[in-house]
Amino acid sequence: MARCNSKADPSVADEGPHPSSYSILDTTEAERRLRWKIDLYIVPIVALLYALCTIDRVNIGNARLAGLERSLDLHGNDFNALLSIFYISYILFSVPATWATKCIGPGWILPGTTLVFGVLTVSFAFVKTFAQAAAVRFFLGISEAGLFGGCSYYMSRWYRRSELAFRLGAYIVMAPLSGAASGLLASAILKLEHFGSTQRWQMIFAIEGVVTIGFALIALLIMTDRPETARWLTPEEKALAISRVQDERVADNEGISFFTPTVVRSIYPDHSLIAQQLYSVPPFAVGAFFTLVLFGLSWHIDRRNIIMMTGSLISLIGYAMFLDSDGTQTNLRYGAVFIGASGCFVFGALANAQMSANVLSDTARSSAIGLNTMLGNLGGLIATWSYLPNDAPQFRVASSINVASLSTIFLTLLLLDLWMMRDNRRRNVTQDSADE
Repeated sequence: MARCNSKADPSVADEGPHPSSYSILDTTEAERRLRWKIDLYIVPIVALLYALCTIDRVNIGNARLAGLERSLDLHGNDFNALLSIFYISYILFSVPATWATKCIGPGWILPGTTLVFGVLTVSFAFVKTFAQAAAVRFFLGISEAGLFGGCSYYMSRWYRRSELAFRLGAYIVMAPLSGAASGLLASAILKLEHFGSTQRWQMIFAIEGVVTIGFALIALLIMTDRPETARWLTPEEKALAISRVQDERVADNEGISFFTPTVVRSIYPDHSLIAQQLYSVPPFAVGAFFTLVLFGLSWHIDRRNIIMMTGSLISLIGYAMFLDSDGTQTNLRYGAVFIGASGCFVFGALANAQMSANVLSDTARSSAIGLNTMLGNLGGLIATWSYLPNDAPQFRVASSINVASLSTIFLTLLLLDLWMMRDNRRRNVTQDSADE
């Protein structure tokens, strides 16, 4: 694909390597050591924060199997309403929360909000009514609103755009891994002895919330805002970390995360509660594996759109299989869940990487990532009303929506890629004419 120098023309759409990506800095041993050091200090912390965020968000699906609806006297679509309330506040506060991350500093905001949603997760263990549960879920949405976009923005301060997609993937892969971990943790917690009158679903929230609070306190002590303030970098490394980023700056998975336990229960209704929890683990594990593979491929070929197109096709096959099956084809339906989970976790990180690569200023980048996160979670709000009780066990409405959405994603990305190829060719012709 033809392309021109983005430093000469900052408005050019970025979907491939740039001349600055191959600067002399890339060939130095100093930069390789620095990048490895940043990988060790930044990526694990961000990944764990996002993992805890995801677990505390989706554990309500595991709690549902453990008796949440019965204890809170939920009927009809009350459970779906609880999920919707989370997304309403999440969407409303996504952009302001990402702005706050830039203004106050990610070293304070990211672990601080993690501490807050850890406390709220523990609080959910003590709700007694639908109204109380709805209030906690609303504030949980506010506290988590800035984490995904904030983490993406934070990592864009440390990495070149050619490096960013794979590093974003290293923490986004925690979404399917957290789905797997949530099922494992829930099944392990359900085997513990009760504490007094505490019910099993309450123990899920209490224990996972306490773990979140503990790590948030540790993160508050060790996270740093940017290379300039990193105590673990030497002055020379700070200068290199700043210059290598400035060198370029000058010029659906929500439904599967929440409802996989419910879908698994519809496939294996006669199995025990713990078995149903454990059956929800393998699809997320396979999803995590393929997410890493796709992100690694994106880094290797330095492309994002083509990888998102690939992910949409993989998931499209899975949801189409589920839609076409009937209730007696249990193995086929369970296999379709695996395929659906294999491609759907790549979109968030790669979309944010694409936004970061095409927006130059720090403020505009944080705003763009926040807006992208907000719009992306509109899909999460729709997903909460897709898997309705009266549509079980086939869930044809949800599967149809997923098939339509993934088809739209694929076609949109294809048209976008064709437009960028055409636009970059036009820019090259214009640049060549100017040079003559």
